[in-house]
Amino acid sequence: MPINSTSSKNNTIETPLIVVKHCLESMDIKETDNVLDCCAGLNKIWYNNLNCEKDYCEILEGIDFINYSKETDYIIGNLPFNIFKKFFNKILQLNPNKGIGIICLEHSITPNRLLLLQKKGFYIEKIIKLKIKEWKFGFNVNFYFFHKKKNETISVLVC
Repeated sequence: MPINSTSSKNNTIETPLIVVKHCLESMDIKETDNVLDCCAGLNKIWYNNLNCEKDYCEILEGIDFINYSKETDYIIGNLPFNIFKKFFNKILQLNPNKGIGIICLEHSITPNRLLLLQKKGFYIEKIIKLKIKEWKFGFNVNFYFFHKKKNETISVLVC
């Protein structure tokens, strides 16, 4: 039995355009790459700012990321905070060919999750700390970019 995401218009948080553009510019996405926006929102701001092959999921349109099964080069998006674990596990299951670019709460990427990513061949390429004034809830969030090529200038020690 598939596990479905849950969402409603009342618990969606739209990512500001300036943040999306900055995050996408920090990734090395080519026009020939295939990118999945895993939680597009009704405004599809990530999806609409991609210049490549692309696809999206949005539960409010009946396209549930948890049920997605197509191969993709990159998975991007602002993950739902209330079901982060489901989305993170699904990203690992899909195992994109090149990279992952996600916004999530600052402490969501734990040492254990870093090890799970590394086992799939993903390494931290960038971390961008974000303080988004439009989100008045006050939690710190980060944009994490994981790539399937090891960056020798960044290392993470997990003890």
